[in-house]
Amino acid sequence: LSLISFVPLTVSWFWILGIMYLFDIKFNIVNIILATFIFGQGDDYAVFMTEGLMYEYARGKRVLKSFKNSVAISALIMFVGIGTLIFAKHPAMSSLGVIVVIGMFSVVAASFIFPPLLFDFLTKKRDGSMRAAPYTLRSLIVSGVKNAADVSNLDCCKKIVLRNYLYKGMDVWRAVSKSLDNFVYLPENYRNLDKITFENCGYGATAFLVALKLPDIQVVATDTEEFIEVARNCSELPKNLRFEVKPDNQP
Repeated sequence: LSLISFVPLTVSWFWILGIMYLFDIKFNIVNIILATFIFGQGDDYAVFMTEGLMYEYARGKRVLKSFKNSVAISALIMFVGIGTLIFAKHPAMSSLGVIVVIGMFSVVAASFIFPPLLFDFLTKKRDGSMRAAPYTLRSLIVSGVKNAADVSNLDCCKKIVLRNYLYKGMDVWRAVSKSLDNFVYLPENYRNLDKITFENCGYGATAFLVALKLPDIQVVATDTEEFIEVARNCSELPKNLRFEVKPDNQP
């Protein structure tokens, strides 16, 4: 995710330098300071776009358009506020306007293009459907994503659950990791039940794990919509697992 956020910065910087070279625009002590500021703006825009992609991936809600609108409005304010200096008579002031016009166009375009492109590669197949498990740098280097099919092994089940919460935000990842670390064993009396209910299940990692370990038992997990919408949006949910939003008046 850090690399995804860094790519637009790198690309936009080369675009800025390339356009300046084509139009024979020289750096000076004034515009090089502003160029660094624009580079920082591009950093913010790339992070915002990545955050929007993570929110969509975690909750299945289309919010990226609002993130793009926010970035565009921010860039427009900068573009109009300082870009009009391009008409200034003083060369140093005019160069500020030129750098803003070139820089803001570059960082916004790069932020709109590259994060969605790279994020979709990591999380989606060519037909647009979600991958069973998103790619990570480690899986790309080693041998792709492998399925941990041995549900008799608790550690393998934990890995299956954990990879379903990749790229869903640090708060989700920490909560899921903590709940899985605290889960040590399955009580034997679970195996004699027809249905298991988890109330206040959080993001549903424990219920997910139990459903994997006990495929013949119906597992139901409840919590507020904030948590359940993340849990429902996992790719490898077992057929015997159901998430439900608890009523507002239920403690």
